[in-house]
Amino acid sequence: MKPFLKKILLYIVVPIVTCHLLFFLAYKLISLQVDDRLREIARKNSILIMGDSQMQKFSPDLIDGDVENVASPGEHYFVTYSKLRKMLAAKDHKIRTILLGVSLHNFSPDFISHFDPDHAEGKFTVQHGMFFFDLFANEFIQPHQLILDKNFFLGVIKGPVWGHEVFIHQNPDTVLVDWELKYMFDGSFKANLSQAQPFYLEKIVGLCEQENISLVFISAPVHQYYKSHVDPVYYQTLQKVVSDHGNLPYVNFLNDSTKSIYMNDSNHLNKEGAEAYTRKINLELKSHKGSYGVHTAGN
Repeated sequence: MKPFLKKILLYIVVPIVTCHLLFFLAYKLISLQVDDRLREIARKNSILIMGDSQMQKFSPDLIDGDVENVASPGEHYFVTYSKLRKMLAAKDHKIRTILLGVSLHNFSPDFISHFDPDHAEGKFTVQHGMFFFDLFANEFIQPHQLILDKNFFLGVIKGPVWGHEVFIHQNPDTVLVDWELKYMFDGSFKANLSQAQPFYLEKIVGLCEQENISLVFISAPVHQYYKSHVDPVYYQTLQKVVSDHGNLPYVNFLNDSTKSIYMNDSNHLNKEGAEAYTRKINLELKSHKGSYGVHTAGN
């Protein structure tokens, strides 16, 4: 019986261990390629667009200068911070300005779940965000959690997701907007659980100050119906974040009465809207060239 059990273990355990080792090796190789690409971007571009899927919509081609969009869908500020550190590892980097998405949803309960493997956003972070931070040395995900996690294997197969992205739909109906509101804000505001976002936002601010990089906060436009149905606590939170960094430029499009034809859904611009608002951002940057004071747009 014992020899039989040994054979069973041999045929089951060895392939599983081998498979995991190969996938971890592949993860490491892809991560090294991503690191090289980030450093290359840092050496070639002076303006970076960073943040989550809202920021992905802005076109780098419509902003004057050497510009790259390195935003990723559902990006937590921890991932943004890790990504920025990797780029600044290039000692000859050209980065002078970072356009960072800072808006209502960035402090929603949804972001509390971004490293929860049982939550949709947590699964997405594992699949697409793990190449931008050290999977073996971080406070959110431990390697042993990934042993039987299919999202790790899917992530290695699919690779990282980032950069400029175009949406083509328009005039979202209230059914869709209501669903997205529920998805992002359904749950009580728990300050003690949502400190990771402000904490890593502070680290981004500090890193930019250290590297003498101008950091510009951008609140992207959202659907009118969406704006009127977000709990006031999130407006207060956003206002506090902006006030706490009153020395930083702030481009605020939340005050705009954004046309519904510009919106793909509740808080993402479509291609036409993104082009229109990217041009507005470009005008803001040109108007305040060399300035480090607060300014707002769309009032």
